Amino acid sequence: MIIILILIVLFVIILISFILIIYKKYKIENFNKRIKTGENLLDKKEYEKAINEFLIAKDIFPKNFTIYQLIAKGYFGAEDFEEALKNINIAIEYSPQNVESYYQRIEIFVYLEDFDNVIKNCDKVLELKELSSEAFYYKAYAYNEKGDFKSSLININKCINLNPSMREAYKLRIKTYIDLDRKEDALKELNELIEGYSDKELYYVRLKVYMDLKEYDKAMEDLNKVCELDPKNLNVHFISVTIYFLTKNYNKALEEVNKFISNGDDKDGRCYYIRANIYLKLRQYKDAIMDFNRPIKINNGGKDYNNRAFAYIRLNQYENAIKNLDKAIEIDRTLPQIYKNYAHVFLRLANVKEAERNILKSIELDDTIGDNYIILAEINLYNEDYESCYENLRQAKNREINYYDYFEDEIFDKIRYDKEFIELFPDEIIKF
Repeated sequence: MIIILILIVLFVIILISFILIIYKKYKIENFNKRIKTGENLLDKKEYEKAINEFLIAKDIFPKNFTIYQLIAKGYFGAEDFEEALKNINIAIEYSPQNVESYYQRIEIFVYLEDFDNVIKNCDKVLELKELSSEAFYYKAYAYNEKGDFKSSLININKCINLNPSMREAYKLRIKTYIDLDRKEDALKELNELIEGYSDKELYYVRLKVYMDLKEYDKAMEDLNKVCELDPKNLNVHFISVTIYFLTKNYNKALEEVNKFISNGDDKDGRCYYIRANIYLKLRQYKDAIMDFNRPIKINNGGKDYNNRAFAYIRLNQYENAIKNLDKAIEIDRTLPQIYKNYAHVFLRLANVKEAERNILKSIELDDTIGDNYIILAEINLYNEDYESCYENLRQAKNREINYYDYFEDEIFDKIRYDKEFIELFPDEIIKF
């Protein structure tokens, strides 16, 4: 009897063990099946379905750190960064030495623009894996976004030393050179990269550098290359208008912008805004006013009202000019050009006191605008302060001047043929 009981107990133990083995095998198979299905769904970007599969797998093995990595990937793809961060934190809690989890957390913090935490996690990766070019890259990227360009350059150099074939690292170093105003270094690196790759992005960056360096012929060459590589990108094609405008080839700029308008490519009023500014340069003020109406209707921007006011001033329509300036300053009180144009109107109306108050406000907001100092010189002429007048004209000459039309005002007849004025602005004498 005892032997039979022992045999029954042994049988039960063996049966239970067998059932447990079968159940464990089933759990593993079901777990792996859910993982595989979820990963396939991730590849197809069906993130919600993938997450559901991973959550089922998590219920099977709730302490498996890998499943939390996958759940985080699913939420990351679905752009639910809060849930992604929550799950990758759990993965790190279960396996704090797993470098992949930190990489995932870095990517999440990049999208959240939490660059301090990007740097902290990069440091953790480097603590676990000393020679990680990816960690140095993300650290450099984070410093760049924080505006610490020197630290960015230090880290991107370390990244490139570890991985000289990482193209994105060179692109980031080029950006950092530009941010540090080391455009010649950026240009040298761009030239080396472009020799090896026909990349529209690199040509685009180089053309922007050439434009900053005022090497417009080279910029146009790169623009043509970008247009060849990306023929449907209208924003890139539009740069040709900017280059013609900056090189004072206004008729060619007008020809190009007219093509965009004819094709119906102006959705936000930008083409009309540019054409209006071209008309200002060509002194076609009525046409400029008509074109400024379009961006004003779409954007209702202070800059648009201000520019239309400038055209009204040139047409001696001072009441309309003041109405537009009042509207402009109601929208944006920080735009120095508004005060400059107020000053110009008040000068035309012989209100020298108000003109001076407004031009000084414009200079206070931005002392790099040459036009301001021409108007201030004009005020000096009204006050017969010739010494200050010439000092302000010299200040204007040393700055960028957008319009020389102010010299057409009669008050400049007082000095127009003076030797000192001719030496400063010889081209203005040719017009008279």
